Amino acid sequence: MTEQAQVIRDLHTVSQFANKTSFTEPQLRWWIHNAETNGLASHSAIVRVGGRRVYIDPAGFDAWIRSQNARQGNAA
Repeated sequence: MTEQAQVIRDLHTVSQFANKTSFTEPQLRWWIHNAETNGLASHSAIVRVGGRRVYIDPAGFDAWIRSQNARQGNAA
């Protein structure tokens, strides 16, 4: 039997993430709602569990923010 590596991601609820960052909860929810079109989903920043649970992976979110800055020509 082979041993599988277990990856534990640092996940936060939307309200937890809002409390730790300068982003507001409504702003985060809007981005999550539009994650397929704004690129947030492609950075694995959003984790959906069950029907309604949504978590944010800070590493993926940071990568998405950096990509937004790069796309607009801003230094990140």
